[in-house]
Amino acid sequence: MEQWLNIHTLIWLFPVLFILHDFEEIIMIEKWMNNNSEVIYEKLPRRVANRVFKQFSMTTTQFSISVLVIFLFVSSSPYMASQYIIQGAFANIYFFTVFILIFFLHVFTHIGQSIFLRSITPGVMT
Repeated sequence: MEQWLNIHTLIWLFPVLFILHDFEEIIMIEKWMNNNSEVIYEKLPRRVANRVFKQFSMTTTQFSISVLVIFLFVSSSPYMASQYIIQGAFANIYFFTVFILIFFLHVFTHIGQSIFLRSITPGVMT
């Protein structure tokens, strides 16, 4: 009997996890920023708070488009990694490894934001 959770399955779960996480952010970010602007200005220095708002003051549609662009790169990395395993033409495990490490580190930013702001922030649940 073949193992159902092989390395290819794990590799291809990455874009699924990425998009689930980003769907949560897409759904929450605009409303969360509007509802928590006072808390952000209260807890952060004004200069830093202004940068946060400048970076995240976008509509849900604008944020979705930026997520789409990132997703195109993220979804190409498992293909290259699986090509690496089968020694295919577009073999590149490093591209995939970099994206996994970035995603892993990104998790800690959400945890840190939630601890610092003492609230649930977009993306922390996934």
